[in-house]
Amino acid sequence: MYNKKSHITHSRLHSRRRRRFLGKIFIFLISVAIILFSISFISSLSLFSIHNINIIGVNDDLAESLRSNIDEQLQGKYWHLFARKNFLIFPRTEIEKGIRGKFVQIEDVSISLSDTHTLSVNISERKPYALWCGDKVLAVISDKNKCFYLDKNGLIFGETASSSDDYLVFFGEIDKKENPIGGHLSNQAIIYGLDFFVESLRSLSMKPVSVFFAGNGEIDVVLEKGPKLILSEILPFDTALDNLQYIMRDSTIGWKNNSISSSVSYIDLRFGNKVFFR
Repeated sequence: MYNKKSHITHSRLHSRRRRRFLGKIFIFLISVAIILFSISFISSLSLFSIHNINIIGVNDDLAESLRSNIDEQLQGKYWHLFARKNFLIFPRTEIEKGIRGKFVQIEDVSISLSDTHTLSVNISERKPYALWCGDKVLAVISDKNKCFYLDKNGLIFGETASSSDDYLVFFGEIDKKENPIGGHLSNQAIIYGLDFFVESLRSLSMKPVSVFFAGNGEIDVVLEKGPKLILSEILPFDTALDNLQYIMRDSTIGWKNNSISSSVSYIDLRFGNKVFFR
């Protein structure tokens, strides 16, 4: 037999439970919102904020540029809630990555807290290894030619104020066409190999003055006195050096006192134990 009164009572009980459940959800959401708002407010308090940025290891002009860049990255909030300037949650890795991306001349950056209000930023700048003066060889380099600093990784990181610096000069195409800064001349392994070859030449009282990446894997090393040395990107540089030292003992090419007859214009060291010269 259908009991209408029992059905109404059950319906009211279900409705009451539903309102109670929704009420609990509402109270929970309000509580979460209050907690988030409180944390957001606390995170923005001056007591927990970074106010000072100390830059160590660079000149004043670069330090000021870095300080402005870091201060800009500290502005705003995570998810519009938590202050990025808070010393507990400031974006250390993001700032370091941003500095490396924008300031090509910087090789390494390390950020730490001196105290709750002060960032200490230690900077290491790239050291010039050579100059890059364009994709085509220049017989004479003057201040009219635009040259750039090149580090041992093959990275171009800054324009020179003068082309008279006493550096080895590189020529060759890079992977950036418009602004050379940030471009690479070659890969790190080849630059390291060339550094070994060049230093070995100097130990033999020869003075390399320029290196030209001629294309198709050919590298030309020009000496201040002596023939052009032709290398290969594929053949190990220590093999090329061994072959060069071997022919230095060959009287047929007129090598004497670490210099060579002016009749020899080049020595081709690209073909393993076969050495060609003319």
